[in-house]
Parts: sequence; C-alpha cells; structure tokens
Amino acid sequence: MITFQSHASRAVAAATSAGEDVLLTDDHGAVSGIEFASGVRRLAWTLADLGYGPGQIVGIAAGVTIRALALRYAAGLVGCTTVFCPEAPERFGGFVSMVGADLLVVRPELVGAVPTGFRGRLGGWGSPGLLDLGGLASVRPASGFADRSRPDDIAVLVSSGGTSGRPKASRRSFAAYLGLVDGPTNPDRRQLVCTPLTYVAQVLTDQAPLGGGRVVLQDGFDPEAVLRAVETHRITHLGLVEPLVARLVGHPDLARRNLGSLVAVTHIGATAPAPLRRRWLDALGPVLVNPYASSECGIASALAAPEYGPTDHARLASAGRALPGAELRIERTDGSDAAVGETGRIAIRTNGAADGYVGQDAPSGAFRGDGWFASEDLGSLDQDGYLTIRGRAADERTVGGRAVMPIDLEDALYAHPLVRYAAAVPLDHDPRRVFGVIVTLAPGSRLRAAELMGWVARHDPALASSAIIVLGAVPVTPQGKPDRVGIADLLGAGEQAA
Repeated sequence: MITFQSHASRAVAAATSAGEDVLLTDDHGAVSGIEFASGVRRLAWTLADLGYGPGQIVGIAAGVTIRALALRYAAGLVGCTTVFCPEAPERFGGFVSMVGADLLVVRPELVGAVPTGFRGRLGGWGSPGLLDLGGLASVRPASGFADRSRPDDIAVLVSSGGTSGRPKASRRSFAAYLGLVDGPTNPDRRQLVCTPLTYVAQVLTDQAPLGGGRVVLQDGFDPEAVLRAVETHRITHLGLVEPLVARLVGHPDLARRNLGSLVAVTHIGATAPAPLRRRWLDALGPVLVNPYASSECGIASALAAPEYGPTDHARLASAGRALPGAELRIERTDGSDAAVGETGRIAIRTNGAADGYVGQDAPSGAFRGDGWFASEDLGSLDQDGYLTIRGRAADERTVGGRAVMPIDLEDALYAHPLVRYAAAVPLDHDPRRVFGVIVTLAPGSRLRAAELMGWVARHDPALASSAIIVLGAVPVTPQGKPDRVGIADLLGAGEQAA
C-alpha cells in the first residue's frame, strides 16, 4: 500500500537528505538540513499533543523566517490547514477574523492587532502571554513523527494579493498543493525569498527544498541587501513583483555586484510592457522570466529570455506558452473560444489549482466544475500559443471606438528614456480623463508632468487626456504590487509634481 506523502512530509525528507549542509538561512542565522527536520518534528509532536489535527487551521504571522516555515510544515504533518496571514496592520485584523484560525502564531508586535473577537489560541516563541511553542517543542522527540495529512483535506489557504478591500483566500487540498510545488530535482537551486510568504513566495520557498535546493530568507525587501545576498550566497533564483525589480535595477550597487550566479529573475504580479523588460534585460542579462500566474492556479505560463530576439517586440510583450500540466484558453463574453490574436478573458486549468475561495459573501463562479478557472484578466493567444496579457477586464475603456487599457499608457511612457517606472489605473471619478499614472524618473531627471503628457499625446493621442503625477516612488502594497487604490487616491486628489 502506498502511503500519501504531503508537501510537508517531503520537505522534511529533503531536509534530512541535506544532512549537515546549510539548508535555510534567514536574518537570524542558518540551519542545517538535520537541524531543520528535527525542529519540524519537535513542533509536530507539540501540535499533536496540544490536540491539533485535520480540520483545524493554523494561522502564521511570524515574518519571512525559518521558524515560520518550520511551523507550517509541522502543522501540515499533523494534518492541519495552514495559512500565512498578511502582516500589514490594515489587512491583518480583517484577514484573521475571516479565517478564524484555531491557533494563531504571531510575532510580538502583532499581538495588539489581533481582533478582540478572536477565539483561538495565540502562540509565539517565548513572548509573554503567548503559548510558547519553542519551549514546548524543545522537550519533544526529534524523530518518529509520521505524516497524518490526508490528500483530500484542505492543506493551505493562500491570501489574495488583491486590493478590493475584502479579505479572501483560495483553498487547496494536500494533493492539489503537492501538485503545485512538487517539481523537478534541482540541487543547484539557491532561492532568495524577500517578499511576504503570504503570497506566491510560499510556493517558491517550498519548491526549492523539495527539489533538493537551498533557500535564503530576508524579512523584507531592500535592494542593497538583495544584491549583497545574490553575490554572497550565489543565488540562482529570485522572484519579485515588478516595482521591486525596478528598484533593484535602479540601485547604484547593481553595477558593482557579481550577479553571475543568477539563472532566473522572475517578475510577477503587475504589468511590464516590452520596453521596460528590454531595459531590465540590458541591466540583468538574459535571466529575466515573465510568467502568468495567480494565487488560485499557480504558474500557468512563462517566457524566458532565450525565447525572443533583440527586436522581437511582440514576443517580448508576452507571458510565454502554457507550461506542462497547464492549459490556457481565451474566451469571448458568450463563453466561446476566441480566435487566434483575439482579445478575451483568460481561462486557466492547472494541476495545482485551488478549488474555491473562503471569505467571500457568495460562492465565486470563477471556479468551474471541470477544473477551469475564469480569471479577471484579458489577453490573447498567438498562432504559436504565446499568451499576451492586456490587464484586468474591469480596467478596459473605450476611446474613439478603440479599446484601451492602462498598459497602453505605460507602454507609451516607457518609450521615454527618462521614465524608470510607471503604474497606471482607470480614473472613473474624473469624466475628463480615462486613466491616470504615477511615474518615477531616472536619477537627476527634472522632467515635468506636463512634458510627459505631451510625450504621450504624440505617441498615442487616445490617451492624451491622462492624468500624470511624477513622484519619487510608486505607492505599493505590502506584497510590493502597485497600490491601485492609493494611486487612484493620489491622482484624484489632483497632486502635481514640478
């Protein structure tokens, strides 16, 4: 009889195989594979002795740390559902109330933000007033804990990175989550994770050790620290949302650091028109990877640098072809398949997809019974199966009989050599303007918003009425994505920059 092995069980097995070699490094130090595996088992015994098991939820808000990962795998071994909670104050309380965890493990500074109606247990590591998991685990066995997870039970909840203001999370069974993270063996992979584990970073953090690789964790994004870590730890894989890539590429340390170990710098979560990607390729070399992914389905497609040439604008603008185990469709409004090159709603089917949401007032029709997920994005497929993403369906507007999207405004702006990064959103509150955009400029530039408006008018007259504000930085969410609500608020307030 073949016994099911969850992602947690496989992670512990991989850690054991790593032996005395360093497996994980965070801001507090490093641990070997044996140390990590022992720590996970001790925590699993602790959770089991406290009565936790299948059907119960363990919420984790302990930063991008080795402890957070160890607890997650331990909770998986006992069969619990795990969820990394958003730690930004404006999202933490509402998300915790929505999830309703049986055990919530928090860093000390978040204790005061726990909702007053929370009914579960609060845990931590040596913090006064909290269940001391570290102390309890220290006297538990370091071996002998068998995987108690069941393939059809809910393994993980993954918070949406959206900005709707309504907390929600997609759910996956143990079997589905294993399908998402169990990839090819790659002992040479050294993954740097420097964004919250709440979102796609948790998948990257699981994939590396399950494939025999190593992980370096940083509790927050700092471009100087990232560049230093790439050089020091010989990082091969790095995943960032687009505004963070822009900050990395624009940092003065970039030119003096040895980044030759990099194999893949994956950018995800926001738009990146072809002119911007071309600049990033020039700065980083042929390591740029552009996937199409979501918290609901994982990575469905990816475009790597070798797939396009120096003048192939259309291919560079794409998100690649469907990966093995994934399928893509473009649907018209009536549900029929769109023609080659025709823009429609993107539908996805993957091996590791979620099967629904928790936290919404009503069930979502996005998850279909046949395994397909209807995204909120518009795009098209060319004759070779390459996917080009236009943006959110809700952002499409019509100007002079032509459908336009925020990415069209960004594309026009990136043709200007002094524009470093641009994030555009619809401006429905202002009937005179279709879109607005926050722009950051190259260091030392004195370009004014009015000059950029003239530039846009010459490149795309349909967007000539766009509102433009020049700032030192684009507002971002805790994940690092452009903060669409914050950007719209700034534009709506009519701020101007000289």
